[in-house]
Amino acid sequence: METPEALPKSEKGLQLLGLLELLELLQLLELLELLELLELLQLLGLLELLELLQLLGLLELLELLGLLELLELLQLLGLLELLELLQLLGLLELLELLQLLGLLKLLELLQLLELLQLLPSAPPEAPPEVAAEGFAAGGGGLEVPRLSARWAHLPLGLP
Repeated sequence: METPEALPKSEKGLQLLGLLELLELLQLLELLELLELLELLQLLGLLELLELLQLLGLLELLELLGLLELLELLQLLGLLELLELLQLLGLLELLELLQLLGLLKLLELLQLLELLQLLPSAPPEAPPEVAAEGFAAGGGGLEVPRLSARWAHLPLGLP
């Protein structure tokens, strides 16, 4: 292949035009990819969110905190719709309020206590082959005390 200096001016121009066309084609492909991305974001409902964040100046902050990936992950997992539904129902504010008041932890604790109360207080009866190997012969299983009686004296109010 000849070097650009050895080519006549018309061929240099054609070569330059070829590079420009290639650059334009690459730019066009980039634009098409961006358009496809924008259409995908539009379909997922994220475009409005991104525009709102942009207006509020939070987009850069989210990028710095790495939360954009979290939003995309929530979208993929279907949790963004859940958050939006909670928002529409006014439950998100309730959850935030409970969190502020320390009641969310209390609710979780109460739920855990309920689950623990559902556990049997004694292990189920062992099959004969297990009993013969020492489960029942060793004095039986461990007694699991009921948690509600154990923690009944603790106040369950706000911290």
